Amino acid sequence: MARNPEMGQGVKTAFALIIAEELDARWEDVQVEQVPVDPAVYGNQFSGGSLSVATSWMTLRHAGAGARSMLVAAAAKRWDVPSSEITTGGSQLRHQRSGRTASYGDLASDAAAMPVPELAQVRLKDRKDFKLLGKRHKGVDSHKIATGQPLLGIDVQVPNMLVAVFQKCPSVYGKVTSANLETIRSLPGVTHAFVVEGTGKPTECLAGVGIVARNTWAALSAKRKLEVVWDLDSASKDSWTQYVRQAAELSKQAQGAQVVQAIGSVDELLANERKVEGSYTYGSLSQPHV
Repeated sequence: MARNPEMGQGVKTAFALIIAEELDARWEDVQVEQVPVDPAVYGNQFSGGSLSVATSWMTLRHAGAGARSMLVAAAAKRWDVPSSEITTGGSQLRHQRSGRTASYGDLASDAAAMPVPELAQVRLKDRKDFKLLGKRHKGVDSHKIATGQPLLGIDVQVPNMLVAVFQKCPSVYGKVTSANLETIRSLPGVTHAFVVEGTGKPTECLAGVGIVARNTWAALSAKRKLEVVWDLDSASKDSWTQYVRQAAELSKQAQGAQVVQAIGSVDELLANERKVEGSYTYGSLSQPHV
């Protein structure tokens, strides 16, 4: 069960790998489900700042190792042998001396009845013994993504659902002077078109125009035909265009620039006649939109 939201960063796969590693489970046996939102059960459920794995690393390792020790205890009780004589691997428990084996599934119910070990008693793997972590694995949702199966928030469909799009003012504190709302309302599939005044706070809803339609295609098609006259007299002079221009100017100023990390000879590589140059900018994080 993956607690934190998956936004393309791979945390749904990473969480399962961490637990499976300490559990000594076979990766092919692992299935991952996204848990529902329930802070009372799962705590703070968020993804941001690349913190999901970092903040859950030890918790998940202890969970996997603790579950493994409970499986070992269940096998030791069933076979009436010392726990120290039982080994694990590939979702299997083995008693070398007697040749007995059992799958994790066979002993899952018995293991669930075992006492949960204290944190100090849980023995974690040495990193040199990792079999799963540090190696390439396909994302658990890769096939669903590649085949267009419903997976993300944008895929949700409920009866009588409508879709909204928003054209916000290009400058903070700007306002809407006028918009061709009547034209937009007359377009196929559009149910509503209206001016949004905004809250006046840059971190909240800005002024703009909202369009509501019966499906995504109708909403986006209407937005492309939207014509808005903006009142920018009281707007902030900051703008995305200005930021891009400023970034381009700063990139040409070598003086005062700080080298964060240097690997190899940059000057030697730049002197090579065969070069590919590119400049990439983005205005917002794209993953929250899906």
